[in-house]
Amino acid sequence: MTSTAPTPVTPDPLARRRGWSLRTRLVVLATLGLAMGLAVGGAVLTIVLQVGLERASDAAARQTGQDVVQLIESDRLPDPVPAGGTTLVQVVDDQGRVLAASAGTDRLVPALSPDQTAAALAGPITVPGSQFGVLGPVRVVALAAGPATSPSTVVVGSPAGDIDDAVRVVRTLLIVGFLLLLALLAVVMWLFVGATLRPVGNLPPPTARLRRRRRTRTAVPADQPAGTAGGGRRDRRRPGHCRSVDRG
Repeated sequence: MTSTAPTPVTPDPLARRRGWSLRTRLVVLATLGLAMGLAVGGAVLTIVLQVGLERASDAAARQTGQDVVQLIESDRLPDPVPAGGTTLVQVVDDQGRVLAASAGTDRLVPALSPDQTAAALAGPITVPGSQFGVLGPVRVVALAAGPATSPSTVVVGSPAGDIDDAVRVVRTLLIVGFLLLLALLAVVMWLFVGATLRPVGNLPPPTARLRRRRRTRTAVPADQPAGTAGGGRRDRRRPGHCRSVDRG
């Protein structure tokens, strides 16, 4: 009894080149796209929140400044100047002298330089809090007041540290929430893609199907010699050929 040597298994070259599976590639691409979308959405949401809070602070500071302007024009400006919360108010004349100030604000040195005052008259600006004696940045709004003979400027400052703190907290919550959401969606996509591709994964690889077809074509019956496999097919065609010749 002769023993046949086992047929060596040749490695599939496509398997070495394949790398990540189709399921992994689809999930990674979908996760990266979703992460980019969440990052852009989070950045836009943070910017919109910061701009909204700054506009609300500027509107409140402008309203306070308009109230002080009315007091100046009616010659009823008290000292200290009434201001709510952490709002800082200074009334400065055209010579740079402080005429009045709110509680907690410097009554001797103006908080803004002449250039900064001109910029604040054109629109809200942000200055270091050290100019007002507070920590963190300060949003400043300035309004012109008084008659033309003795003009003055109302400077209203609102500490912006609370705005930065609120934006920082929201940004942290968004990052943590987006990471958890991204992980959950990645797991869901992994399961969904796996269930979708399971019928495809059960199919044999192309090389295995080709080898199977080749074995089927070259298979020889056990009771027929290998050398007569092709001859048998030629012999089966001969009777018809002979009949066509006899008819001629």
